[in-house]
Amino acid sequence: MRKVGGVRALQCAVGKLLPRELRNGIAEYLLLFREAEVHGNDKIRVCPHSSAVNVTPTPNGIELYFPPLRNLTSAVALGAFGVIATALGSIGAIALVPGATSTSGLMSSVLLAAFVLPFAMFGAVFVLIALYMALNGLIVRVTPQGITSIRTLFGVALVKHHMQKIDLAAIEPQIASRDQSPFTPEAVFRLVALDRARVRRVIVAESLNGESIMEDVKAMIEQAAGRTPNKEQA
Repeated sequence: MRKVGGVRALQCAVGKLLPRELRNGIAEYLLLFREAEVHGNDKIRVCPHSSAVNVTPTPNGIELYFPPLRNLTSAVALGAFGVIATALGSIGAIALVPGATSTSGLMSSVLLAAFVLPFAMFGAVFVLIALYMALNGLIVRVTPQGITSIRTLFGVALVKHHMQKIDLAAIEPQIASRDQSPFTPEAVFRLVALDRARVRRVIVAESLNGESIMEDVKAMIEQAAGRTPNKEQA
């Protein structure tokens, strides 16, 4: 049996926590610049290999699976900042508590309440955000009828969004600051489906490292949804 290491091994371990129906058939459809059959003889060109997304052809479209740990480097950087902030805040609180409890410790009390404790809590929030970034998954189902996006955590659906094709105006790339990593030289993109009023926004792809991968995934989604890649709103 072929061994996997690094992030892929961690993704496999976390993936075992997902329900069986979400795992079946995913590993065979990695993005390897190949063509995947979707509707009979129709083909969809799939983008270069990326550990951030797996693609499964379905009878009437495609399913994109963005597994846990795809944002590991960004989550590590954010979590490290949170741990440092929490540690500094905790050390400051320990140093100021004796003075704050004394009768003449007004300044220590003000510093503790206004700066030190909020800073420690701020760091703890960043740690929680980093854990969520590392452990959440995203499932996107694309058919000629519309797009369904499901955010998961340990295999449990947290949020579900659906946009019908008649409401779909465009799929636009975005560069989200929280997805960027100091260890990745290229920009990390996400793709967002917008309705005709440009009010509803549904994330249909994320953690796409580099413009070339983003363009391939965008073209693949647009083709599966029955849209031409550069179709403009009338």
